[in-house]
Amino acid sequence: MKAARERFVLGVVLLIFVGTAWGESGTMKGPFGCHGAGEATKMNEDLSQWVGKFWCTTYSNMGRGPFHHGAWTCTGATEVRNGGMAAGGGYCTITHPGGDTIEVRWDVDRPGPFNDFTTKARCISGSGKYAGIQCHYIGKWNPGVVGPDGQFIGYIEAEYTLP
Repeated sequence: MKAARERFVLGVVLLIFVGTAWGESGTMKGPFGCHGAGEATKMNEDLSQWVGKFWCTTYSNMGRGPFHHGAWTCTGATEVRNGGMAAGGGYCTITHPGGDTIEVRWDVDRPGPFNDFTTKARCISGSGKYAGIQCHYIGKWNPGVVGPDGQFIGYIEAEYTLP
């Protein structure tokens, strides 16, 4: 009887500990850096479309969280009007060092020149410790920081909840 009670108490303690360790919510801010490759098609004098992939890395200023050390693989299509980002969207898979993933859907939120527009995104699924994640974020592209070979950097602000 005593052994059964000890196992029960140990089970409750573990359940409480695991529940608190896995259930997490918070905000995250930090930089990202990307490199893109794709194909642009000129539709007319003022309109082009870009379709391609880009790869990014994000870091959290907290040093933890679901976007810290995330390796992003993204697809997308964008509409370019008069030399600036007019619309666009796509999907990303964020893979973490342990192999767990987060999938997000992104869209251009505030159009503007290539070096000054914002994107927004929401989590659509996750695996491993990120299963059931809910999140949204805003990505701000840094003015004047677009490289000649498709590199770009910016800043991300995110809110997330893990079950």
